[in-house]
Amino acid sequence: MIATALIAVRTAIGITVMALVFILMLWAFPGTTSWNSQGMIPAIVAGVFGGAVCYMLAPLRGVAIALSAGGFLTFCLLGIMFILKLEANGQNLLSFYWPVWFIPASYLGAYLGRYVYLMSRSR
Repeated sequence: MIATALIAVRTAIGITVMALVFILMLWAFPGTTSWNSQGMIPAIVAGVFGGAVCYMLAPLRGVAIALSAGGFLTFCLLGIMFILKLEANGQNLLSFYWPVWFIPASYLGAYLGRYVYLMSRSR
């Protein structure tokens, strides 16, 4: 029971970090708010940071927590996009549906976090 609650808390922290980094990227670089390929940059950076934080919080289950945090944030943001009925209007679907990039970016961030964690332990 406690282990499940800890996993949920760690996932919530990962989602919060991803969301905060995403908002900070949008605020710091206002040109990335467009619906083109530049719109993927904040999602990728936020996913990498969130995935690394997830791994640092739980070294044994960090990759799974990062994937679940990225997936949860992706499905929430896609749901918002579909509720608001945003349309692609002939744009590239991979760049229009930018929330999809949270999942592979968080996976990459978890493995980068693993590398940093293992390098810090080897000293």
